[in-house]
Amino acid sequence: MKGSLSAAEVHKQYSEGVTAFRRQIADATLRVKFTQEADVFLRACALGVWQRDGASLTPRHVEYYNAIYTKGNPAPSILFWELSTAVSEYPGFRVPDFFARMRACDKVSGTHLARRFIDLVTLMLLLFAAVDDVVSEEEAGFVNTCADTLSALCDRDGLKGEKAPLDVKDARCGWTRMFPVTRDSYSLIWPD
Repeated sequence: MKGSLSAAEVHKQYSEGVTAFRRQIADATLRVKFTQEADVFLRACALGVWQRDGASLTPRHVEYYNAIYTKGNPAPSILFWELSTAVSEYPGFRVPDFFARMRACDKVSGTHLARRFIDLVTLMLLLFAAVDDVVSEEEAGFVNTCADTLSALCDRDGLKGEKAPLDVKDARCGWTRMFPVTRDSYSLIWPD
């Protein structure tokens, strides 16, 4: 595929984004939980994106999935048939356990980590959706559902955002404008 990112580029963007976000977590317990759970959570979300798309999986999907990890965590080594099964059996979006503590920390400290995490999830899911250079309506719908679910929890807890959330519709029209995701790109989501 002509414009597709390589698995190495996906890994670099993913790792840089998650690592940059993790640096913003002041609460040590939350930082440990996030480090332990974020890769597993985001890999599960990738399964949901690809299930919602309904297109046939390709070896590139396997390469992308195996690129979803950060330094210090084990790299996945899923096989094509295992990924196909995992996508077909995806149980639906589940809020990560660390998100409750993240919201609680925001309430106490007045920070906006939970809202920034929603932006991170949105960016990463769009990155995964672009495995075939197209973010389909179905994939964008799944990304919106995930972001809306997380946002509803923030709203329920009275957590206000600093700015408007990322607009998936804009990304669908030209997702390549959002990538490559660099440290500078993340300054729009969270400051140093």
